[in-house]
Amino acid sequence: MNSNKFELTGRLNFIEYKALESGTVIARLLISKKVKDDVYESYSVSLFNDNAEKCSGMEKGSYVYVTGKMQINKYTDKNGANREEIRLIGFDAKKVKYDEATKTFIEETSTTKAEKMPWEK
Repeated sequence: MNSNKFELTGRLNFIEYKALESGTVIARLLISKKVKDDVYESYSVSLFNDNAEKCSGMEKGSYVYVTGKMQINKYTDKNGANREEIRLIGFDAKKVKYDEATKTFIEETSTTKAEKMPWEK
């Protein structure tokens, strides 16, 4: 059993792609979900390489479903204080839509593929 796993469904507020000189591709998603009336929580999720390519058809405002693991990064800030940061590393990302009849999210199937990935020029 893997106890270090997250599943997150929410609206995509921001998406950014980076291609590093090493060839690594990174997609960073900012996903928000409503927790109660006018109260939202936002989560930043990073996906790498093939997992980042799964995000190529996603647009701001669409619903997404992401699974992955949590990673704790320990570091020392510029003032010398020890800090910890929790990062969400995504393994899978899917565009989903809300099905009113079943009151659940279902995967959106896309028939079109971008000729170039967003990080390609």
